[in-house]
Amino acid sequence: MNKPRTSRIVKYCAMAFAVISINTNAAIIDFSGQLDIIDVDDGGIYSGATTSTNFSGNIDDGTANGEKSDGSTVTPFGCCIAAGGFSITNNELLNADDAALLNSITGTSTFSAGDIVDIVDIEGDAITAGGGRIEVGLNYILDGNAFANTDPGNYPFDPEDLILTLFFIVEEDVGGVTIFDAVGQADTVPAPVDLSGTIKALDGTDICAMVLASGQFMFSCNPAGVFSLTDLPLENNGTVKRQIYADGFFPKIDILTGSSNDAVVMTRSGACPSYNTPYDPAVPPGSAGELINIAGKVLSQNSQTPICAMVLANGQHMFSCDGTGSYALNIPLDTNGQFKLQVYADGFAPTIQAFDEFKTTNDVRMARAAEC
Repeated sequence: MNKPRTSRIVKYCAMAFAVISINTNAAIIDFSGQLDIIDVDDGGIYSGATTSTNFSGNIDDGTANGEKSDGSTVTPFGCCIAAGGFSITNNELLNADDAALLNSITGTSTFSAGDIVDIVDIEGDAITAGGGRIEVGLNYILDGNAFANTDPGNYPFDPEDLILTLFFIVEEDVGGVTIFDAVGQADTVPAPVDLSGTIKALDGTDICAMVLASGQFMFSCNPAGVFSLTDLPLENNGTVKRQIYADGFFPKIDILTGSSNDAVVMTRSGACPSYNTPYDPAVPPGSAGELINIAGKVLSQNSQTPICAMVLANGQHMFSCDGTGSYALNIPLDTNGQFKLQVYADGFAPTIQAFDEFKTTNDVRMARAAEC
């Protein structure tokens, strides 16, 4: 396809890469938006569309299959007749025309000649009724430091690196002449995913653990080792962080890009140094079920360095990620009038301690995993 002006940025990398299936847990990305620039309109499926026309659609970031609609005409597409599927471009240098085009799309002066950007392109296509071809895709424009190379493993990207998301529509007639070419800013909403599976130790023992993702959590305790979380929203970059915490094991944290049914294997923490003063809690059963407030800080070893950690106590949890390592929870005491304070952080050994209602303020000092 002879690429017109508007698609030079958003599509230029399409012909340079083979079609790649980027992962086995691909996500379907929903997107919507209005066209910002219609550079060519000489006919085609969406001829007559204006900058006030609302488009919506979806695209699978693994297969590039999807569909596009202007509210009345739905165009399904696949991968790939001549579209590029999935590709990554690293360190693209913008020239003056490129920068002017992107600034025209956004209505800003964000881009300048000489800027370096990284790009993720996901695109599919379909044969039209007239024998031509329509190509539809998403384009993520990122900070030039987002990727070190074009390895597909760079995706999903860090959402903080995202500068701009675009959708584009390009249609050519049977002779390969472009008859429609348009681009607009896109709002993207990845479809919710389901996470399930089993949690075991290296020896195959089922583990009762806390499983947390996208603000939902459960305990894999009934039956032991089995978990299932459904309808989880993804981040804007199409990822979900699955966090698994269990007494006596290092945390298991994975970034996933779609639904999965995994056999998760946890590593025991083993013998680790303790930086906490031992405490022998009382057993006042008359306090069972009583609600108390607990608080403290999570710190690294014997220092005052705060740690962003997951703090769990008698079924209640929070993260100590405010920059000070502080936590505060309102919790019920167990049948012995006690509470188990469990603290987990990536790169650190888990810290588990038992306390009573007389010891509610506790700073937790964690050993690094390398010390175990």
